[in-house]
Amino acid sequence: MTSQALADFRDGLQLAKELLNIEATYPALPNATQRRPVEALRGGAVVLMVGAWESFLRDMVPEHFQSLTQATSGTHRSTLPEEIQVTAVWNALELALSGPLHEASTKKSRLPEVLRVSRVMAADDIEPRALARMQANPKAQIVAGLFRSVGIPDIWRAVVPAFTAKWGTAVPDLPQLLDDVVQKRHLAAHSPRLLSVARKDIQDHVRFLEVLAEVLDDHLAAYCAALQSQEQATSAAKAASPVGTGP
Repeated sequence: MTSQALADFRDGLQLAKELLNIEATYPALPNATQRRPVEALRGGAVVLMVGAWESFLRDMVPEHFQSLTQATSGTHRSTLPEEIQVTAVWNALELALSGPLHEASTKKSRLPEVLRVSRVMAADDIEPRALARMQANPKAQIVAGLFRSVGIPDIWRAVVPAFTAKWGTAVPDLPQLLDDVVQKRHLAAHSPRLLSVARKDIQDHVRFLEVLAEVLDDHLAAYCAALQSQEQATSAAKAASPVGTGP
């Protein structure tokens, strides 16, 4: 089942595609008069596609783990892989203690949230939104760390078969290709001269991010489904075992 995070990502990606559709009405090698609008359209498309990718990564993990907790009527944190437990506890407490991002707050104003999160932790529950705490630069290393923090040690190796099947041909280095796309965003933001980047390359970047998002979303959905099955089996075993025996 497609996540809302993936659906929102596709909507964001469509904005980049619209800019590229307009850019395609210009010559691939524009003259001096056409240069500025072409650079603006290419740069805008790159910024939009990477921005949508970053939002997707932030939304995907909490959504899948929220679905997991709802499906199991409250996942017990102690039954999850240790990596998830560490991430869930530390990130939730750090977020509560530091307060809302980009908002001024005091210890007094943050206290209710700290107490709420503490009760969640004491109840052996998880805070799904805390599982997607990540840096703003959505490069390959950050993606790997995000998945590693929820118990998936090598996401790049894990998704190669699915990516190859969807892409249609083998890609030698998925992480490097992602870093190339993210670097284009940096270039567009700080020096909007993207005429050195071929039109087809930018079009390929859009498709690359779309396919990559699909396989990551599918992989995490399957992973959470396996955790759900494990949780249900553990609960069933506990319910079936005798509480105690009489003399």
